[in-house]
Amino acid sequence: MILLETNNRIVQETLTLKIKNAQDGGKADSVDITIADFDGVLFHISNPDGVKTKIMVSISLKFYKELQEHGADDLIKREYESILTSPESGYNVSVVIDLENIPSDWPNLVEKVSLLKRNCFASVFEKYFRFQEEGQEGNSRAVIHYRDDETMYVEAKKDRVTVIFSTIFKDDDDIVIGKVFMQEFKEGRRKYQQAPQVLFSHKEPPQELQNTDARTGDNIGYITFVLFPRHTNKNAKDNTINLIHMLRDYLHYHIKCSKAYIHQSMRAKTTDFLKVLNRARPEIKDKEKKTITGKTFRQN
Repeated sequence: MILLETNNRIVQETLTLKIKNAQDGGKADSVDITIADFDGVLFHISNPDGVKTKIMVSISLKFYKELQEHGADDLIKREYESILTSPESGYNVSVVIDLENIPSDWPNLVEKVSLLKRNCFASVFEKYFRFQEEGQEGNSRAVIHYRDDETMYVEAKKDRVTVIFSTIFKDDDDIVIGKVFMQEFKEGRRKYQQAPQVLFSHKEPPQELQNTDARTGDNIGYITFVLFPRHTNKNAKDNTINLIHMLRDYLHYHIKCSKAYIHQSMRAKTTDFLKVLNRARPEIKDKEKKTITGKTFRQN
């Protein structure tokens, strides 16, 4: 299976191109690019106040206010303090790179900027991983409406952190394929004991969300990840955050890929069957016949 990239490739390649051009002594060009990412996230790459030697990267998340309640501002300041600037109008976070003052480790800086979405998401996970590490229990559950009709829930216990994603399946066959993927996660844990526990519930929310406003319905699914200390400790938490925050997009991406593969296979098989039928069709030769009056005609 393909793992989706954690960073935004367009942001990374655009900044790399601009910085290399500046290092080669090329003329700075204006830039104005709007990029759509998963979960309704928007990036905007532009020149602040029209200054071509400066590149501003801004990000907009519809659910950023909910992330702020869990320390998103502090995490962003920690990661981007040297390039952080006042947010562009209509966006939540903005950073500026000065092409006239490029640091020696600029590839790392570009990588970090392309991870803006991931780092905004990371605040809620880091907070609850810390609760679990410190043995704090009884803290209120984090509720992040990361899409218009879909929600993420995060809760910490003394021995685990539970992450629940609600998701909507638009087609009935999406549910069937989704269940197959969830079953593969379960099978994977049998082979790799270090993997987190994965649960899938359809129509009804899991027990952790009983007596809440969690949605129910035929097209609603809930994916539960149970993360243990081996997944949330200091050495493993970054990789865990990279993977867990992309879970919903990963699932639906592979559902679409699976449907495309099935349809392609069906079309290819249909073409093969038509070839077989065409080869099996008997050849009918034209025969000349005569009527009772002696006239001749050909029967096609």
